[in-house]
Amino acid sequence: MKCKICSYENKDITYRLVNANLFVCENCSFHYSRYLDKEELKKTNFNVESINVPQELSAYLRNQLQHNNERFENHCSTVNKYLPASKSKHKIKILDIGSGGGIFLSKMKAMGMDCYGIELDEKRLKFSVDEYGLKNIFPYPLQSEFWMDNHRKSFDIITLWDVIEHVNSPRQIFDFSQKLLKDDGLLIIDTPCRDTFYHKFGELSYKLSFGKFPSFLNIMYSDHPFGHKQIFSKNDIKTLFFDYNFDVLHFSIFHELSFPTDYYLKKMIKDSIFVDFLSSIVKKLIKISQIKNKMAVVGKLKRM
Repeated sequence: MKCKICSYENKDITYRLVNANLFVCENCSFHYSRYLDKEELKKTNFNVESINVPQELSAYLRNQLQHNNERFENHCSTVNKYLPASKSKHKIKILDIGSGGGIFLSKMKAMGMDCYGIELDEKRLKFSVDEYGLKNIFPYPLQSEFWMDNHRKSFDIITLWDVIEHVNSPRQIFDFSQKLLKDDGLLIIDTPCRDTFYHKFGELSYKLSFGKFPSFLNIMYSDHPFGHKQIFSKNDIKTLFFDYNFDVLHFSIFHELSFPTDYYLKKMIKDSIFVDFLSSIVKKLIKISQIKNKMAVVGKLKRM
């Protein structure tokens, strides 16, 4: 399968995991799964009112996916910090790709922004409409004609929070983001980083155990719909920003968990009692050790 970054043809699987088969590019070292989601270009007559949201999903979105309010406040701070002062003279138009339960866009809406979102899961989309009154959330992927026909060169900001590791084609995301952004628009991405402890330890444990104990790798990659298809290194992500004519205004490595600690432990350990015991210990260790696991990048588009 061709590398998603440099297009080199890789034939051999490097890591055989519980939920994924992983290639490591022989040319650029990009780590990626060969699994691709089926892409459905939905018709533009989508009716959100016909969707019903199960109570279990609503509870999951509130208590699991959106449990970490500090995370979303940090997203808002990043947007505010790098938005040029000149933008304050008009209403900011923002597109959040993979908007999930909608809490980030709800905060942008409260700040007076013109908010748009892409959420392919129709039930999550409906939740964000009901919960936060968001109107412009659509199940149409970025490459659909809907965005190109109606919003070309119109967005001040495009954001992807924990999303680009899930997509079939990272280059396609950058290509279409470039087409939808204004000339000085911002592309803001955060994503797990391969150069940090969790991934490095996973690779080491895999090699030392001859593939029997991949540890963190087993929860970082998944050949399931909307799973993690790739994890980027610092060089991978910087290469993509450079290739699509973005000046990097900000780059940082930090620690953040999208879900509660026990969510990850349950994926590695089946004994619920042991998970409960370990959860508080792991939280303290993370705080003390200051382990970093993610990166955030802010890029400003410069037209050629």
